[in-house]
Amino acid sequence: MSEGMEGKSITPDVLIDALIKGLKNNTYTIRVGDTKAIYLLNRFLPKLAYKLLNHKGITARLQS
Repeated sequence: MSEGMEGKSITPDVLIDALIKGLKNNTYTIRVGDTKAIYLLNRFLPKLAYKLLNHKGITARLQS
């Protein structure tokens, strides 16, 4: 599914382990991998998080 995409990815095993752990702990929001850092960054510095996640080419397409 992520073929041809640049960037980091996680293995299905890591995702499943985190989901099972979250469900066992009755956690309603489960953040796996870099989403923990992105969540905090977006919470306190939303403009910076937006710039990091949306490259210039994507931003131009979103604004048109």
